[in-house]
Amino acid sequence: MAISETDIANMALMKVGAKPKIDSLVEDSDNARLCNTFYRPMRDAVLRAHPWNCAEHRKIITQLSEAPAFGYDYQYQLPANPYCLRVLQVGEDDEQPTVWKVEGRRLLTDEGTSIKLKYIKRITDTNEFDPLLVDAISIKLASKLAMPLGNSQGLVDALVKELELITLPEARTIDGQESSGDELEVDTWMGSRY
Repeated sequence: MAISETDIANMALMKVGAKPKIDSLVEDSDNARLCNTFYRPMRDAVLRAHPWNCAEHRKIITQLSEAPAFGYDYQYQLPANPYCLRVLQVGEDDEQPTVWKVEGRRLLTDEGTSIKLKYIKRITDTNEFDPLLVDAISIKLASKLAMPLGNSQGLVDALVKELELITLPEARTIDGQESSGDELEVDTWMGSRY
């Protein structure tokens, strides 16, 4: 079953006990205006908070002609399509670790020509959302709606706690099970003792 931004907003409204439900984020109601104000920033914040498998993207990017003023030899423009919300990895797993830093919308490093980038992309199509991502966005949105709609700091605290202690850890566990994982190297010297 497809889920929409409005469905996610209504989940958040239910979590804070707000009525009535909305039919659109752009309808002329206080609930819709609040949801419309907070939805996109909260979606992006939740996407940045965890390396969601459904939001991971890989791209090879090429260096910019202008070098950084100091500290690094090269700089790269972070991808705009799909939009990069968070850099996860620069280079391949089996390569020597690359030293890098994000400043604004640029990635600085001493690696030149082109680099392999793994990152969290901004997802706007709710059909691409993992069910746990839907839950996390609705909770995060509800935490922002709790004060203007219910004037309840206690509810804000409970929602933040639910997100940080239940929803995100569950997502980390499930997402972590959807890959083969890293290969463990066995130290033969240490292993020989047993």
